[in-house]
Amino acid sequence: MCHYVGAMQSLIPHFMGKFLSEIFQGLRAAPGMSYGEIMVGHCLGCKRPLSYQEMFPPGRCPRSMCEHCYNSVIASIPNYRCIITGTPLSQAQVNNQRVNQRELRNYIANDFPSAWDLFLVLSNKVLGTNMTFLKDDQVSQQYQQLQRPAGIAIPLPNNGLHRYPQLEEIPGRPVEMQERTFNGKEVVYLD
Repeated sequence: MCHYVGAMQSLIPHFMGKFLSEIFQGLRAAPGMSYGEIMVGHCLGCKRPLSYQEMFPPGRCPRSMCEHCYNSVIASIPNYRCIITGTPLSQAQVNNQRVNQRELRNYIANDFPSAWDLFLVLSNKVLGTNMTFLKDDQVSQQYQQLQRPAGIAIPLPNNGLHRYPQLEEIPGRPVEMQERTFNGKEVVYLD
């Protein structure tokens, strides 16, 4: 078993400020294993929420999969396909599954050295590790900030009493066609 958080630390300098598509060129994740589909605190396999105890069992290495998904991976011996990329595993890896059944590294393709690195990235995202060193996370956070502008009152139905930005009067245009501004910034309302 590997301590995913510790193993990830050595990769950070190589991944700093890059998109995953740059780092893992030519590597395609299996369905359900792309970075965007993985959620913090949810199993890599079935995507169900994991408790803190499940992710960080006392005295054991952190886990990014629920017990059921982990056991279903190691129960399917021999497993001929990589659990991350879906590519065929080498015969040596298939043989290693029989020798060391519980080691997940035996289920991740060696043909692509970066398949293990991708597994570390996905596992660390599940475990809630700060991933802002990746450009993917930086862009995602910027997008989320754009989606939730601070300090703007959102109109509620039934003419509730709420603060609205003042409309700037433009001669010759109906009020509803005028630009709406708040503190000098354009505000867009969805009707």
